[in-house]
Amino acid sequence: MDERRAVGRPGPRNPGTPEPRNPGTPEPRNPGTPEPRNPGTPEPRNPGTPEPRNPGTPEPRSFYPPA
Repeated sequence: MDERRAVGRPGPRNPGTPEPRNPGTPEPRNPGTPEPRNPGTPEPRNPGTPEPRNPGTPEPRSFYPPA
């Protein structure tokens, strides 16, 4: 019946049970199995035999038109 709050001992600063910051189980950032960066066998940079830069004999350049 006494409604004067200043009487008696002060109550606790955090009455009751505070809520946990992370209730339950937090979701994983990467659920399941993450995809591999290089699945399978990566393609080689130079598959097979690279083409030669100068195949055969290059044609001579003629700076003058044929007469």
